[in-house]
Amino acid sequence: MSPARTVMLRTIGMARNYYATALAMGAFWAISAMLFCANVEIGEGGTLSLGEIWTMSLSPVLPALAAILSMDVWSDERLSGRMDMLLTLPVREFDLVLGKYLGVMALVCGAVVTSWLSIWGVASFVGLPLKFPLLGMMGLLLQGALWSAVGTMMSARFRHAAAAAMAALMVTVIIPRSLWFAMIRWLPEERMPYGMMPLDAHVLDMASGVVSTGMLLGYGILTVLALLITLKYVEMMRLEGYAARISRRSARFVILLSLVVAALTITLAMRMDMTLELPVSEAREFSARTQSILTGAEGEIEINAFVSRGDKRFKPMVQMLRALKREAELSGGLAIRLKFVDPKWDLGEAERLVRMGAAENSIVVRRGRRVASVPLETGTGERDVASAILQVVAPTQRKSVYWTTGHGEAAFGQYDAWGMSDIARELMRDGYINKPLSLDAGEGIPDDCALILVAGAKTEFSRSELARIEAYLLGGGRLLTLLENADNSGVNPILPQWGMKIVSTPKLVGARTLSGSDVIVDDFGEHAISGPLKGTQLVFDRPVAIAPSAATVSGSGADKVEYSMLAGAQGQALAAIGERGVGAGSDLALRPTRVAAVGDALFVMNGQLAARQNANRDFFLNVVAYLSGVDAVVMSGTEEGVLTLKYDRNERIGIVLALVGGIPFALFMLMVLNAVRRRHRT
Repeated sequence: MSPARTVMLRTIGMARNYYATALAMGAFWAISAMLFCANVEIGEGGTLSLGEIWTMSLSPVLPALAAILSMDVWSDERLSGRMDMLLTLPVREFDLVLGKYLGVMALVCGAVVTSWLSIWGVASFVGLPLKFPLLGMMGLLLQGALWSAVGTMMSARFRHAAAAAMAALMVTVIIPRSLWFAMIRWLPEERMPYGMMPLDAHVLDMASGVVSTGMLLGYGILTVLALLITLKYVEMMRLEGYAARISRRSARFVILLSLVVAALTITLAMRMDMTLELPVSEAREFSARTQSILTGAEGEIEINAFVSRGDKRFKPMVQMLRALKREAELSGGLAIRLKFVDPKWDLGEAERLVRMGAAENSIVVRRGRRVASVPLETGTGERDVASAILQVVAPTQRKSVYWTTGHGEAAFGQYDAWGMSDIARELMRDGYINKPLSLDAGEGIPDDCALILVAGAKTEFSRSELARIEAYLLGGGRLLTLLENADNSGVNPILPQWGMKIVSTPKLVGARTLSGSDVIVDDFGEHAISGPLKGTQLVFDRPVAIAPSAATVSGSGADKVEYSMLAGAQGQALAAIGERGVGAGSDLALRPTRVAAVGDALFVMNGQLAARQNANRDFFLNVVAYLSGVDAVVMSGTEEGVLTLKYDRNERIGIVLALVGGIPFALFMLMVLNAVRRRHRT
């Protein structure tokens, strides 16, 4: 057995005897799992994969683990007096340093792999789509190798373990993050091109398949540098006394020279940096709609992330924008220029964006004088940004969504929790114009009407109002109603002739819930509206059930009304559509009539959409797109790769308790029992 391997096994064996090792690893597993659960909650509705979130959660706590595991590999030898014995053995200092380092690195790798196995085990048990992030794991181990080398170096430099740990934390955590904080605060010319902290961005980029050669060389050079300095520290321990002062000075000079050479080499590596796009299973894939927008447009646009870097939504937003920029470069169409503007510190840029009409905490897309803004409150997913890009590069549609008024409906100009200003903004991004419609004025339905929207009417429509709507529908019109209740309010009286009737007492006992008062809807029908949403979930606050009416069995040919269940729960439809003239339009030049009903008036109100833990927004936009005439592929469908968790409140609590409490505590107790057993044996 080689000396280095013997020293490595001895280092691992000694670490297993320490209760501090069990405590450090237990805390690492618990804290990283806590960060993972928090980041998953934040990232739900976004496009970060679970593998990317896992790597992002481990990166900040990995330096602390390496510092604690390596703090006594040399200092303990010095305090116990074993150092003199080691230095008198016929073993090269290189073997001693390499063995100690490999021992620490093995412990760090074991902690990272165990963290992955615990999260993968829980994910497999509950059905989470968690794939192995090969490159993300490599990025974490690359950082772990550097942090282990730095910790080993500090342990050789300081006699006390606590001082060595604190020094390692200063070098790996406090100083780098303080410099980053200072740069984004006081270097206005340098801060805007950057997104998140580079140490965190490195592993996140690798997990998504983006590998920088300069970054790889940088980590490798710094690791070798730390090991070389450790070797010189160990050599100086042999060189005691006045006679060896020249040799000690020579060792210090070598350390200084190696620092200079490493700095120059890293600078050269970064200047010659190449970015590799590797095809990995966790790489982001953009939807066909987004790719079409990027490919079809020409010229250059500017995308400004007008948000504080301290915002919890900043990291996933930056990752998505950087991936979008790379996708545009690969498509060869639109060129995207990214800028990151902190509203508190980039005052000049912030003033420029505000003058354009942009609000703080938003993504601002600009091309010439055309500006589109995506507020973070409404989500910053691929679909949102793609719609904003389309808004500034292409002419808008001249179709209008007419919102009925006068019966207690929610208003598209209402901005509180009970209004629908957020979803109205989404319609504008997709090219629609929102207009009010007062049917009691005696006027007909305007020619530019894409559809009529009844957003939760609380009182009955008059006969004349219903007659105008029926005349519009008989001519191939389109209607969407959000049901307030099961009585005769709104357009409920005319729904039976279009294939739908309201069920007064829906049986939803035992349905899954998030808050206890709502209902999770995850049963989607085979329809162009709901088909793309399978695997996601809707949330209804006050559901109203819908069933097919007698009109679906009467009539034939072009007059036949077809009923389709769109979404439901517990075997009951909570959203449905009735269509007359399906398939006859091409033969008879007949525009099919389409009437859709969603059994919840609160379905897309601002308060419901603020959670972003459901597909309500996407479902609504799918319905609007289909009703307005997009038959084959729903234009505003859900984007690919969106993270959606199909779990209710109790299931989420159970997953968090298992990941943060149960598994880390069980592993911690196993390590403690192993340490007790080993101590008793010795």
